[in-house]
Amino acid sequence: MYSHQTHFNSHAILWESNARTKIHINLLQVSDHVVSCRQVTEQVLSCTYKALMEHHVYLEGTLLKPNMVTAGQSCTTKYKAADIAKATVTALQRAVPCAVPGKA
Repeated sequence: MYSHQTHFNSHAILWESNARTKIHINLLQVSDHVVSCRQVTEQVLSCTYKALMEHHVYLEGTLLKPNMVTAGQSCTTKYKAADIAKATVTALQRAVPCAVPGKA
């Protein structure tokens, strides 16, 4: 957990120096189903934003660069683009606070 705290502290310092705080999340999907990967993405986003709020990062000044929610590498099912888009949007709507103005 210490490395995460250091990472979030550096975001807070960047914000204080008037730089835009960019949050880049890239998950390696290992599940065999897109729903499982969506749930993991939601959990990671929720934990990330909870930690940012605990460190008083100004969320309105952040920009999220999320990953697409796709099935893991071991998945044999090929999901349609619409299914992947729906899973990604659902995860973002559930886990990203309304205060975050942009998702890149």
